[in-house]
Amino acid sequence: MSSIENKPVKPSYWIHAIIFVLLTIGIGFIKPFGQITEYGMDILGIFIGLIYGWTFIGFLWPSLFGLVVLGYTDFAANVTTATAAGFGESLVWQVFFMMIFAGILSRLGITEFIGYWLLSRKILIGRPWLLVFVIFTIAFLCGGIISLYGTIFMLWAICYNIFDICGYEKKSTFCTYILGGIVYLVAMSCMVFPFKPYPTVVLGLCAKAGATSLPFVPWLIVGLVTSFAMIFLYMLAGKFIFRFDLSVIANMGDVFSEHRHAKMSADTKIGMVILILFIAILVFIGLLPASIPLIAFLKKADMLGLALIAICVVLLWRRKNGEPLMGFAELTQAISWDIIIMFAVTLPVCGAIGSAETGIMTTAMAALMPVLQNLSATAFIAVTIILLGLVTQIAHNLVLTMTFTPLLATAAVNYGIDPLLYGFLLVTMLQCAVATPAASAQAALVFANTEWVETKQAYIAGYIFAVISMVVIVCLVYPLGAMLF
Repeated sequence: MSSIENKPVKPSYWIHAIIFVLLTIGIGFIKPFGQITEYGMDILGIFIGLIYGWTFIGFLWPSLFGLVVLGYTDFAANVTTATAAGFGESLVWQVFFMMIFAGILSRLGITEFIGYWLLSRKILIGRPWLLVFVIFTIAFLCGGIISLYGTIFMLWAICYNIFDICGYEKKSTFCTYILGGIVYLVAMSCMVFPFKPYPTVVLGLCAKAGATSLPFVPWLIVGLVTSFAMIFLYMLAGKFIFRFDLSVIANMGDVFSEHRHAKMSADTKIGMVILILFIAILVFIGLLPASIPLIAFLKKADMLGLALIAICVVLLWRRKNGEPLMGFAELTQAISWDIIIMFAVTLPVCGAIGSAETGIMTTAMAALMPVLQNLSATAFIAVTIILLGLVTQIAHNLVLTMTFTPLLATAAVNYGIDPLLYGFLLVTMLQCAVATPAASAQAALVFANTEWVETKQAYIAGYIFAVISMVVIVCLVYPLGAMLF
């Protein structure tokens, strides 16, 4: 997810900036209410101010300002201590190095190779819906494993070629359906694979609710079932709601034959070996007991340690001509600093919100419980997933993720729901924020592609996918996850 910073300066920008500063500082001077303390009001001001700033300004300077203000509360002795607490959080560094690891896989060409290899299979010739299925499968596989935006632009370029060959007009409903579907599935895929940054983020957000470790195999199973269920239902929507006639694709012939026997480059081979070993080790340490010495050794490395080892290998490796495979400056280009700095302020603020010293959680739960206490666990899941699933279509999903995941994961424990499972359900739904340009950076990408995407159809396709996501998460993923987590 990218920031919403780089926009032309308008008068409204300065108005939002002033409101943000007033909220962040001013709420702390309001008389406490409920069981919230004066310290709690200071934290609440930072919390509300950050939500406003992230929504209307961007992520970078509001997050830094939030750290400064945090240093003037009872949370820390000074700004230096508050900053050290934020950047000292283990989750910040886990996300930092997992971003670098993902960038390695993308720069070594794995995304492009896998995409074209799959599309060049002979079984796809004359089978248009199977081709659509493969495109969507590549979207979530390559987007989830390797590169989010790299996968989107690579698949979009491939689809433009298909559209031209088949004679589909730009902005046709089918073009919007396919291009939008690629983005939807890539965005959702961030939650599927446990070795990616987002599952680690969810673990950190649910830690206060009792989540202690990421179960690799159950998470992967639930994530894959979620993905394929969404692909299947979205394709049914294309076949029976949009009623696309794909006969022209069925007759386009063997257009990707030149990629059928393509060979991996030396760099791509190295990346593929690293990826396969990384996934295999994580699967083994998830399945085998820690009583085995080798498994105990690997468990101590954990996902972050394995990523660090992979980064060391890439920095150590030299090509035949003596050149390094990749420099550290190249690796750091994959880092989204907006996200890193946002986490550095979010984690201490969320921790303070959950502490007894602020009284915020006690007051919030006292207000929520009369509404939620008579619900069953399934009803709690349905109400919160559907409600926030609708809200996230008009409010940036990253803001909602950081705001509501810790609070509702704590509430979920009262219903006997594993907090990490609830985190998966909620954040997966929030990743399906695709129906309006304001929902997420990925959604904005679809609506911004005005050359190929028709705006009205983008709204329709986005809301259809959002509804599909709600149905899958509530009716299929929660029952399955309850058995596995």
